[in-house]
Amino acid sequence: MISPRTADRVTQIDLHRHFHALGTESIEEVRVQRDKGFGFVRYSTHAEAAAAIQIGNTQNMLLGKPIKKGLFQSLK
Repeated sequence: MISPRTADRVTQIDLHRHFHALGTESIEEVRVQRDKGFGFVRYSTHAEAAAAIQIGNTQNMLLGKPIKKGLFQSLK
């Protein structure tokens, strides 16, 4: 998952709390790249990630900034 245009002040904890509040339990990793304006949330299953996106489509703000959610494939 990606959250573009996150504010410079968004931390990994903020991002984790936002996505955990969506009711999904299987967050494996959260990374924020402030210099590029985005963060990633990785779930243990594709189904959990898809559920977080679907539920989260109604909550498009984080710390007063708009965020976008989407699925991305790992390059591993």
